[in-house]
Amino acid sequence: MSSICFFLSTCSSQLTHDPYLVILSITQDGGSTHAQNIFKIILNTDIALLDGTFYSQNELPHRNIEEIPHPFILESIELFLELITINRNKIYFIHLNHSNPTLKLNSPEWIKVYKQGFNISKEDDIFRL
Repeated sequence: MSSICFFLSTCSSQLTHDPYLVILSITQDGGSTHAQNIFKIILNTDIALLDGTFYSQNELPHRNIEEIPHPFILESIELFLELITINRNKIYFIHLNHSNPTLKLNSPEWIKVYKQGFNISKEDDIFRL
């Protein structure tokens, strides 16, 4: 059985079972509250789609980033670096804001994400389960 999990900051915790697919939605609030659960889930899933709206706090200099409920890609990378590479490779950052520098192929930020063993989802990505 293949499984995929979604970690979007706008989702509530929810688990859906299908004979061929397991989908989990869980709030990721900057990586702290659900960290242990997220680690266990990633170990037992094939693909993990994480909120990658913002790369860092520098993207919105004129807004209080504390009021925007999205974890930064940099925070998620730091949190999940202790996973072995095969498990980091399961993680795809999705839902990228237009200001996110990882949208630019081969930007320093894009390269950093890939060098650490993570992925940036692209438009029209297809995940075969």
